[in-house]
Amino acid sequence: MGYYRELHHFARKALRGRYPAAWAAAMLPLLLRLSGLLAPAMFGAYCIRKGVLSPAGLFTDRLWALTAALWGLLTFCIRIPVQCGTRSWFTSLTELERPGQARCFFPTAKRYFHALYFFGTVALVRFLAALPAAAACTGTLWLLQKSSGMPEGGLWLFAAVQGLTAVFWAVLWYLRFCVSLAAVSHLYLADPHRGVLRTIRDSRRMLHGHCHRLIAVALPYAPAALPLVTIPFLLPCLVTDLTIFLQLRIREYEQAAQIGGAYV
Repeated sequence: MGYYRELHHFARKALRGRYPAAWAAAMLPLLLRLSGLLAPAMFGAYCIRKGVLSPAGLFTDRLWALTAALWGLLTFCIRIPVQCGTRSWFTSLTELERPGQARCFFPTAKRYFHALYFFGTVALVRFLAALPAAAACTGTLWLLQKSSGMPEGGLWLFAAVQGLTAVFWAVLWYLRFCVSLAAVSHLYLADPHRGVLRTIRDSRRMLHGHCHRLIAVALPYAPAALPLVTIPFLLPCLVTDLTIFLQLRIREYEQAAQIGGAYV
């Protein structure tokens, strides 16, 4: 507990006098991410209200799907440099920045497109990791439908219950996998020329056995975040705490690698 108390104290000290700037830096990537999800939904609701689009057309209309995909791609292209700049700003705020770390919004096209390729590949890996959970959910729903539509549905219902167990473990594995990628953006800023797969591997290795510690850093904010309206005000503190933890973990991992240890 003393470790987390010192970490929170160091984060509050780093934010002293800089909270407004930290709030803006933390909210901007979040708003860009939400706009990529909410703007197509709001536009679809507007088209349905005007009678231009039917609710079923959200899943079948090609023009609507193309528009939503292009909007998501546009927000992704805007969000990536902003997100990297925000990560770098919080790292410099905590005074844990290392020499050579990129502190810019990718002013050159070469670095910008490399960042799009890098984080686009990471997003693709996350998508592929979600496929087992999606397959388990689809199979369980199919089994539930079979159990309700057939006289001998007891066997199908038993299989559906087993499918729910598979869904639970698949979702739990996916969440753990996403948490293990938390250090990817920090590793990229420390060394932009590092390969994507190597960065993913190093992030998973350095957080192996430490994911629960990363979650424990965010847990103290859970009771205060229950009203939901307080989340934007807690976000700068949470991002600062996570940045400090990940930077310290990266240093521990690199020091262990220098003395010959595999990972700790």
